[in-house]
Amino acid sequence: MNDDLCVQAVKHLINFMEAMCGWDIKYYELLTQDFEKHKYLVKQDLTHIYDIFLIKKERKYGREAAVNASSPPVFDPSTESIIKCNVVDNKTILIYTKQGAGFKFDCRYRIKVIRGEWRIDKKEIFSAHEKKWVNELF
Repeated sequence: MNDDLCVQAVKHLINFMEAMCGWDIKYYELLTQDFEKHKYLVKQDLTHIYDIFLIKKERKYGREAAVNASSPPVFDPSTESIIKCNVVDNKTILIYTKQGAGFKFDCRYRIKVIRGEWRIDKKEIFSAHEKKWVNELF
């Protein structure tokens, strides 16, 4: 049972990473060339991804508020390795990853079952300086 939950949650996380990676690749150049012209469409597509994969909540900060894409992509399943999966309970999973590019953070994703669907609740990175997990904005 626990393995099945981890498989489902990891699949959801990887699908989110693939969607976000594609979003970054698609929109980074457009935003750097003409932000004002493209920001509405870019935000619409990002909100659509968030609606599918994340727990719905107001985000005053982060990508959705600022409408920014990055290069290289922040979420890239080809460079972020799944290290382990912990089942907290039958509705909450913690997935630990290691980024292989960029800052190479150790990450922890909390994924929950909400109304029968997997949703990513939050992402944290391990701060070596603070020696604890700290929230990372979506």
